[in-house]
Amino acid sequence: MQLIETFCDLGITAIANLQTTFLDGEKFFLPISRAGDPDYAFSVIFPLLAIISTKLSSEVLAVSLVAEWLNTLLKWILMEHRPYWWVKERELLVEHAYPVLQQTRLSCETGPGSPSGHVMGSTAVLFAIVASLDEILSKSRKISHRTKAAGKYILWILFGASLILIAMSRLYTATHFPHQCFLGFLGGLYVAKSLLLDTKMSTWWRNSKRPKVLLAALGMTMISFGAYWLQKGLGIDPQWSVKLAFKWCSKPDWIHVNTTPLFSLVRDCGAAFGIALISPVSMRYTSLGTSSCIVKGVLIGGVMVAMHLAQAAIPIGHVLTFYLCQFMLYAVQPYIYLVIVPFLATQQKVTNKSD
Repeated sequence: MQLIETFCDLGITAIANLQTTFLDGEKFFLPISRAGDPDYAFSVIFPLLAIISTKLSSEVLAVSLVAEWLNTLLKWILMEHRPYWWVKERELLVEHAYPVLQQTRLSCETGPGSPSGHVMGSTAVLFAIVASLDEILSKSRKISHRTKAAGKYILWILFGASLILIAMSRLYTATHFPHQCFLGFLGGLYVAKSLLLDTKMSTWWRNSKRPKVLLAALGMTMISFGAYWLQKGLGIDPQWSVKLAFKWCSKPDWIHVNTTPLFSLVRDCGAAFGIALISPVSMRYTSLGTSSCIVKGVLIGGVMVAMHLAQAAIPIGHVLTFYLCQFMLYAVQPYIYLVIVPFLATQQKVTNKSD
């Protein structure tokens, strides 16, 4: 615990210096932080990638849900604080002057702080995308060896630079300490390499039939809610971090339900059942022409808007109904984006050829 306190003390200084250095940094850092939001991977990156590659899209969905699911469980185990409330709580315990941290519209995250979910999820997603582009470069016969090497070098430099910017945005918003961002990077890298590069694991989730993947999704759900009730049984309030967020957030309307650990687990378990519905995933890989991509783009754009409106319409007054509806929305998305839309696009392409 003393080591963590030392990390936090040093982290507060680093955050304060970053905020002081970039006094008007909200316009720069907040969009970066939003882009690193785990929900962004589910609601934007995953469907948009389905336009050009169902294989890459499914990989991004898989690493996203596993990274966030594991991240949430680790947060409940480690039970670390976030900077914007830690500094306030610490001031109540010790006579020590801490820097005043600026809060932004994205500061009031409600889950425990470690590891960073934004960094962990972004690491997994960006690794999947960069690894896919790296593979395309390797297989290309039209590009020289030197150009391939330079292209790969640039890709991985951009990978690292992007993660540094996302980590800095989380520090700037006072939602994470530096060591929490570093742990998030390690966790995301582990998830991505396990699901994409480990032959046994990669083959299993891509090629397993529906019953096996359904059992895995059910297991994830049972572990998730088992962890929730285990904490209650041990006398630990699973919502302790939510209460601290409400206590120290300067503006209550900056607190959103989709930042809670329980919402993350519902989203992840829903997406896991969604992958089970389309299993074997490898059967959904398609390679369609330009015309079908245009059709896919139009269809997916429409579905994305419809999903956003559907989520906004879910009433939050009844907790069980709210989470059940969210679960169902995330469960049906993989089938829509990776099965229905490609089918309709293919049918349109066939129709055009026959005309």
